[in-house]
Amino acid sequence: MKLDDQQLLKGLTISELDELKKYLEYEEHQPNDIIIQKGSSATHLFFLESGQVSIQDTTDDQRTFTLAIINPGNSFGEMALLDKQKRSANVVAQTDVSCYTMRFELLDKEEGLTGIKMKILTNLGASLSSRLRTANKELASFT
Repeated sequence: MKLDDQQLLKGLTISELDELKKYLEYEEHQPNDIIIQKGSSATHLFFLESGQVSIQDTTDDQRTFTLAIINPGNSFGEMALLDKQKRSANVVAQTDVSCYTMRFELLDKEEGLTGIKMKILTNLGASLSSRLRTANKELASFT
């Protein structure tokens, strides 16, 4: 999966992608690794290159359940880009995983990333809107 195939990076020019790459770090994880711990400080955005991760939470009686499965080309940890809140769920590697990460603070302070940040936020808004519409349809089917 190439970086320019990432959903949140749609519309970036080649020169913008080249600029962004200067600020990315690369990580690999093995199955069952906890990549994001619920309640931890949100410092990074993740772009999934390969593998599969699950978004997991626990019930009050400590039963784990899966909220979503994320596949290559998608990001995770992006909600904190908007609200700067602590992580709301665990992200667990389901397979061998490789991803690019970027510290949120770089999007705020690096002048070369200003236009890139706007495109990422626009793509994030569209993604969240689509998820909300899907959730609304699912809820409506229960009434």
